Amino acid sequence: MSEQSITPVRAHEQTKRLALADVAPGETAVIEEVTDPTGPVGRRLSDLGFLPGTEVLVVRRAPLRDPTIFQLRGNQMCLRKAEAKRILVSRPSSDSAPLPQSDRE
Repeated sequence: MSEQSITPVRAHEQTKRLALADVAPGETAVIEEVTDPTGPVGRRLSDLGFLPGTEVLVVRRAPLRDPTIFQLRGNQMCLRKAEAKRILVSRPSSDSAPLPQSDRE
């Protein structure tokens, strides 16, 4: 009988992660990681409050989808798609549905 090796799945791999740039307006996500946190852009994102564990609401996008307005920690901030792609997020299980169009700004 051949043995099969079982590779354990790490906790962060069990959660579906995506870039903040891919979250639709009206949806909420939780920041999991900022890529290259020690680089200049990563440090600036951290300074702005984009930290692991922080909940972020995607408020709206500009007509050409860039930039996007995000709400976190009681503030609204605008990021370009290139910066938002550096932020990896997961969707909270209790709030994964988008808000109705009338509730969006």
